[in-house]
Amino acid sequence: MRCPLFDTLHSELAIVLEETRDDEITAERLATRMLDSDGGKWLMIGLTEGPTVVLTYNRLMNSIIRTPIERDSLDGNGRR
Repeated sequence: MRCPLFDTLHSELAIVLEETRDDEITAERLATRMLDSDGGKWLMIGLTEGPTVVLTYNRLMNSIIRTPIERDSLDGNGRR
């Protein structure tokens, strides 16, 4: 069972993805992947305009990582 904060963030994130992306993404699925990756080692900071990239803070490396958003997933190999 997910917490109320997850549900709120998921809903808001899915709305932003649907309203701002031009391609046919599965906003619900992508929002879930983004939030499931959040926490522990990686902390999601935000999205770039479009959004085309997820920005995360890597606690271990003390750095900000840009991960491209693909059609309905995150490009883990494209992290930089």
